[in-house]
Amino acid sequence: MPSALVPLQAEAWGLIESLLKEGAFPLELTIVNSRIERAEAGGRDLTPDLARLSNEKLEITLIEVAVSNNPGVNPTELDWGINSVLNEAAPGIPVAVGEGVTGAHLDFICPGVRLVAGDPRHA
Repeated sequence: MPSALVPLQAEAWGLIESLLKEGAFPLELTIVNSRIERAEAGGRDLTPDLARLSNEKLEITLIEVAVSNNPGVNPTELDWGINSVLNEAAPGIPVAVGEGVTGAHLDFICPGVRLVAGDPRHA
């Protein structure tokens, strides 16, 4: 990570820590056409924060999408308060924004994902 991004990474961790302290999780992401349209936790709109932290020019476009079906990982037994590759193995869909070169790289592990066909704004 370029040294210029260290403050963004620290700010991103600070945001996560404040949400943990507030008991604001789970985080809800609305993704349309490979972009995060809305990110909300505890009634708080985090969309502008995610855009700024991950590089606004990238428009919160997903840079990673995966499907995990690891039966050896139980999401209820993971420590979600730490950054761990093991957490990414939780059954569900992990996504990420920010490539880590021009903005912070932010992973979201979604074990309770719900897919909605079409545009959820019109559901």
